[in-house]
Amino acid sequence: MIAHHFEQAARFHARQAVTYAVQAGDHAMSLLAFENAVALYRSALASLRGFGDPDARLESRILVALGRAHQAAYQRGEAMAAFRRAGELAVSHADGQTLADAALGLMVSAEFSTTDEDSIALFRRALAAFHEADESLRARLAAGLAWALPAGDPEAASRARAAVGMARRVNQPATLAWALWAAVLVTWSPDNLAWRRAATDEVIALADQLGWPELAMDARNWRSAMLEELADFDHADADRASVERWAAESRRPFFAGLAAMRRAERALLQGRYRDAEDEAGQMLAAGSDSPDFIAAYGVQLLFLRRDQGRLAELDALVAAQLAEAPHIPGWQVAQAVVDAGLGRRSAARRRLAALAAGCVAGLPRDWLWLAATTVLADVCADLGAVDAAEDLVTAMSPFSGRVAVLGHGIAAVGAVDGPLGRLETLQQRWAAAEQHLAAAMALNRRIGAAPALARARAGLRRAAAPPGQSG
Repeated sequence: MIAHHFEQAARFHARQAVTYAVQAGDHAMSLLAFENAVALYRSALASLRGFGDPDARLESRILVALGRAHQAAYQRGEAMAAFRRAGELAVSHADGQTLADAALGLMVSAEFSTTDEDSIALFRRALAAFHEADESLRARLAAGLAWALPAGDPEAASRARAAVGMARRVNQPATLAWALWAAVLVTWSPDNLAWRRAATDEVIALADQLGWPELAMDARNWRSAMLEELADFDHADADRASVERWAAESRRPFFAGLAAMRRAERALLQGRYRDAEDEAGQMLAAGSDSPDFIAAYGVQLLFLRRDQGRLAELDALVAAQLAEAPHIPGWQVAQAVVDAGLGRRSAARRRLAALAAGCVAGLPRDWLWLAATTVLADVCADLGAVDAAEDLVTAMSPFSGRVAVLGHGIAAVGAVDGPLGRLETLQQRWAAAEQHLAAAMALNRRIGAAPALARARAGLRRAAAPPGQSG
């Protein structure tokens, strides 16, 4: 009897310790003390597990809180581990609400550059276990699976569209916000700019309504990049300024890295190379070991060294990355840039021909496509590779008038019309070349894209005075 009372007292005190630690963790989060919150949530889990009779539902909810603290501190590996474990417990105990929270956590913590097979497996198990659940939960799980699947997987786009459809039917703002968030990122293409801009506007409105500044600011960054595509730099800069303010106020490393990435993008576009390199370094420092920020740094450094005539510094690095991941088209494009820049014309021509074939069919039509194709057009013009020009002109012509922007603002390389006009010069289509190059000069001058303006100006001089005509 006495032992029973001691056990009950110990249980009561253990639960009190858990409650106090969770409350303290929540308070630390409100103070933006993210690493303190991590320690407190871990303490709560240790108290809960240490008693020997853990409550799996409570454990999964604390794990969600721990994942959010890790995510705020941009400790993405630890965040994903916490959210996965929370999701597994929620599936085992049919806890739909915690499962939805864990699914959203996994979506926020995942990155473009990596595929997490454990998360994919969890989303598939959850969808199977909750196949008769309400559409709100299933929409969130479908959106999570869409985002977790490898880039370019056709199932991802199908799942994302299905998630949006379910979310609209249940008419729940939170569910619709996350479903649209996943759909914009998964289906991002040069062909759907109008749709993704409208969907992003909706995400921002829903996130503001729900009081979710992290989602709203992430979406404002996407919208800023989309507005740059449309050459609307005034409105793009308004969104960028909002992200800058939030980065300072929230003290979240992810947003600090994002703001630095956008500053580096703009400095590169304008030819302010020292500023670009400094900002890219700040992005890398804020992003720590993030695969996405590391990849963004690599892209920005490639454009920087190309413009500076220093591609030899990247020769070994690009070759090594290509050898390690020959299936990734981005590295094929980078190698073509390096080969052309270092005078390896035959190798550059072979790679260019393979990439340009079939109207650039070798590049997936995703968030990389337009910028990568524009860069290939400049390579083609530099090489005088007439055979590849027709495929590139056909592919690029529908995007005349746009600015080529890589993804959600990693890099902007100027007006599409510039490289397009250079290719038409190569084809001796003088009138079309002159028209596109003049348009490129006007647009690049307006947005301050000095390097692209210089290339367009040189191209226009050639188009305006073709061989055999007086200058």
